[in-house]
Amino acid sequence: MDLDEGSLKLVDPENLTVLNTQPIHTIRVWGVGRDNGR
Repeated sequence: MDLDEGSLKLVDPENLTVLNTQPIHTIRVWGVGRDNGR
């Protein structure tokens, strides 16, 4: 994986081909136990 100022990239380590790119602002983080009332 490669992280730059605007995106997260999945890179093949053998030939350095970019397999997938996702803008950072579109990434959603899911957590366990948040807002569960405890």
